[in-house]
Amino acid sequence: MHSIISILTSLPVLISVLASLVLGSFYFWLRADNFRFTSFAYKRPWVPGNDHSGEFQRLSKESGDSVVDENGLVHAEGTLCQTFKAVIAGSSNAEVTAEQFNRAKSYLKITQQNDVHPPSMLARVGLFVLILAESVGTGYVLAPWLSNDITPARADMAAAVLALAVAIVLAIMTHVAGAEAAKFFHYRKRAGSEGLGLPIDLGDDQDQDAFYIDPNTGTVKQNPLPRRFANRVDDPGAWGPVLLAIVTGVVVTIMVVIFVHRVAGVESEATKQIVSMEANGVADSGSGSSPFDTASSSSLPPDVVAAQQQTRRTVAESLGGDYKTQGMTASIMLALIYLVTQFTAFIVAFKSTFSGQGEAAYSFTRNQPSFDTFRAKFLMPKIARAESFLTQLRDARKKKSHRIGTGRFEDFLKSGEAREASARDNLITRAAAEISTGKTDDDRELQWELALKNYNFSSEEQTILVQKCEEAHVKKDRIRLRERTHDASLNPVGAASVMAPVAAAGASSHTVAAGNASSPVVDTPAIDELARDFLKLPDKQAKTEFLAKQQGTLSEANFQLLAEEIKRQKELAKATEKYGDLLED
Repeated sequence: MHSIISILTSLPVLISVLASLVLGSFYFWLRADNFRFTSFAYKRPWVPGNDHSGEFQRLSKESGDSVVDENGLVHAEGTLCQTFKAVIAGSSNAEVTAEQFNRAKSYLKITQQNDVHPPSMLARVGLFVLILAESVGTGYVLAPWLSNDITPARADMAAAVLALAVAIVLAIMTHVAGAEAAKFFHYRKRAGSEGLGLPIDLGDDQDQDAFYIDPNTGTVKQNPLPRRFANRVDDPGAWGPVLLAIVTGVVVTIMVVIFVHRVAGVESEATKQIVSMEANGVADSGSGSSPFDTASSSSLPPDVVAAQQQTRRTVAESLGGDYKTQGMTASIMLALIYLVTQFTAFIVAFKSTFSGQGEAAYSFTRNQPSFDTFRAKFLMPKIARAESFLTQLRDARKKKSHRIGTGRFEDFLKSGEAREASARDNLITRAAAEISTGKTDDDRELQWELALKNYNFSSEEQTILVQKCEEAHVKKDRIRLRERTHDASLNPVGAASVMAPVAAAGASSHTVAAGNASSPVVDTPAIDELARDFLKLPDKQAKTEFLAKQQGTLSEANFQLLAEEIKRQKELAKATEKYGDLLED
């Protein structure tokens, strides 16, 4: 034991422990802000826990044959801009725009995290003071125990460092337990029994799951909030309660051990003092000697000596009892400090922990009323920092004679509006595909209503959506028509039997009308009827006028379908003529 204590209390070990505490606290502070953490790790490959550690060195060595893109950036510079854009926006598919600011606010509202904030400065300072108080109390308990094997001065220093380490480690443990417990209980409270339906990222349109089609009633209904929460926040599992139980057991065990050790020390010291006072009396504070030592005990009568001993015993027990009371009070106070410190660390984490991408959403809003205010207060310093990295990267690449661009990081962010517009076009295409999957008119009308409510399409976007729905629907009809044409060419069994399914398919074809947003599916002239009308025309001039009229009336897709149907009916007429003798009764 003596050798172990000597090693633990040696100066190199104590310095290592103290340095580890400082570095650990610094790392914990870095991790609290993703942009700060990435900025620190970007040029330092040895920093753990960050996906972009040392990325600067890799990009500076990238080949110089890169092509300058439309933003004035080579590939390496574009990678740097993409990295910091994703860190600032909170998601790799999010842009740094006013629209993303509104998405982040919607994300916090839907996940019910508007009241969650990082710890205030008062909470941080209060927790730090409690940790110091806990370490002082623990050090006071450890010092006498360590002084049995080392010098008192060295024991005091060792006790202070070790006690501070214990206090910080316990605070971190309870803080992490509080964060994990918060994720667990928040999910159970807000998601309920709802499972994941549609995974939605912070950079996605936050209104796309506002409504859903109820399969039981066949109507569009508003999505319940628990389901929308589950679409954005993954189930954290049961790790939170398990970690909470483990940390609680560790903290209680250490607290009980410290308390018992402190009480035993008080009892031992009180006993020593009582025995000493009974044997030697109580020293006077002024003279430093016992008032009972003024006369020789051997010259006193036995009854006086007995009375003197009784008086000493009474005084010793009284003073010893006072010492025990004070020691017990101090022990209880130390236990309370342990409880308050760990409880505070837990509560601070529990109240300030975000679920899902809530922390990134908060970092992109900071409770600001508008994007302009947020940009001026919080965004511009980050943009300046990213611009600095871009300049440093170009300097490093220039020294290696690699190609460099001239674009700016801020211009790259501004081009995000164009990227969002492109993403909006893809959203319209996806909505059109969903609408066209409907098997009946009612199904398509429900999908149309759902798309308008979830995506909030403008009138211009609705027009584009109608066109895309029409193209998708005509494409499906064309595929069905080709299949039937193929069957007819293989089995030419008569005009009536072949034309019946084609006519039915033509009669059932529909398209999406641009002027009717509430019910987009209407009937169009049957393609097969138009083809028959064309074939009945007497000469080429009449047929040319007919085709010109239909080209101006029909959409491009429908006109193409008409051309194919005319060709098909011509081939069918030739087949009928060829096999006319076989078709006769």
